[in-house]
Amino acid sequence: MSDGDGGFKSAVAEAVIKPARDEVGKVIEVAGQAVSGKTPTPQQTLQKQQEDQKKIADVQRRIQWWKNIEAQQKTVGNQKKQEEMVEKSEQKQEQKIKQFEVVQKKQSLSESVKQAQTRTEIKGHGVGG
Repeated sequence: MSDGDGGFKSAVAEAVIKPARDEVGKVIEVAGQAVSGKTPTPQQTLQKQQEDQKKIADVQRRIQWWKNIEAQQKTVGNQKKQEEMVEKSEQKQEQKIKQFEVVQKKQSLSESVKQAQTRTEIKGHGVGG
């Protein structure tokens, strides 16, 4: 997952940090204008506030989107781990069953050999033998 984390971090940097850095630059520029005596009109101030709120909402939406993706990736990763564990468990069970079947066959073969030996002994000691 380390590759996914690096991609996630760079995507967050692209989607969140860069726009935030741009906004900081604009704030510094506006502050410089305010110091130099250029004050915005109330309409400009209201428009700026609305733009800022839209940008904040967009950044929050992007952050939530990335959080959702991260949560989905974790869910998928957990599901894969669980599936792998189930598969390993099933493989172990199959292996145990095969070993049990081999032991059963050996025991059955051993009993068949004993029965055949017993029959041979009985025939060998019977009447006329």
